[in-house]
Amino acid sequence: MTADRTSDDAVRATAAAAAPDREGELLLFVLAAVFLAALGTVVVWGLAASAAERTKQLVADTADPTTYRATAGAPSDDPVAEYAAYFPDHIRAHAGDAIHFTNPTVEDPHSVTFGLEGDRSNQPPIGVGPEALAVVNAPCVSDVALERSTRTCAGVTDPSATPAFTGQAYYNSGIIPPSGGTFHLRLGEALAAGTYSFGCVVHPEQSGTLVVEAEGEPTQRQSSLDDAAEDLRADDDDALSAIAGAVASGAHHPPAGEVRAGVATARVSRNEFLPGTVEITEGETVTWTNGGSVPHVMVFGGGLAAAEALAGPPT
Repeated sequence: MTADRTSDDAVRATAAAAAPDREGELLLFVLAAVFLAALGTVVVWGLAASAAERTKQLVADTADPTTYRATAGAPSDDPVAEYAAYFPDHIRAHAGDAIHFTNPTVEDPHSVTFGLEGDRSNQPPIGVGPEALAVVNAPCVSDVALERSTRTCAGVTDPSATPAFTGQAYYNSGIIPPSGGTFHLRLGEALAAGTYSFGCVVHPEQSGTLVVEAEGEPTQRQSSLDDAAEDLRADDDDALSAIAGAVASGAHHPPAGEVRAGVATARVSRNEFLPGTVEITEGETVTWTNGGSVPHVMVFGGGLAAAEALAGPPT
């Protein structure tokens, strides 16, 4: 009994000695938790302050009237590749700013056109003669909304007198010719803040977005637009590579007696006939089919410049 009592006393003594250590550990844990919480608050505050400073600087940097640069289409070393897209396709600006569009392609026409329905249901057909050329392919700025039946421009058609964009019902650059053609879009001082969609009269799925910010709100630096354009171009190059692989495998070849005119996604196209050679006997027929959004022209005995292809019916 004496030995047991002594053992119990030793256990109690050991426990009593350990208790202060546990209390100290608990105190250290609480202090550490408080410190980390405070540190996290400081970090979050620092990040928020840094973001606020960056925004403030961006507001200052973009407050004065600014001209941004963008392209309609993109150049390519592959003669059958076409980019039916804007680079970038999302631009923020203020009233009074400008956007300078360049067409750097070798032979692909584009336009910058406000007032088109998303499905192009209000756009007159391309290639039905001079009347359609005047309202679709040539510059036109009008307060009258475009309709499928429209044949003449009820507004300004002189490119040297094109007014600033102030939200007109129909605002069309006309065809921006390839090989360096340009269109300088001026945004009127009275242009209301909001989102405006634009597109290309040649490529039905080509679209872009202009976001007009209110005074005092930031837009973006040109470097940000350049980075966005580069990212879009990389994605489009991947899409073109995928199409080329599918073409090489024969996946896009139609049945005998048919020719496919181009293979396209919403943004890119391979402009080639598949198959490239067709043999028939006298009296048989061949059908050309365009299942994509990029227009094509089939010509015997020569070729057509882009503007000629858009200007009139087949001859």
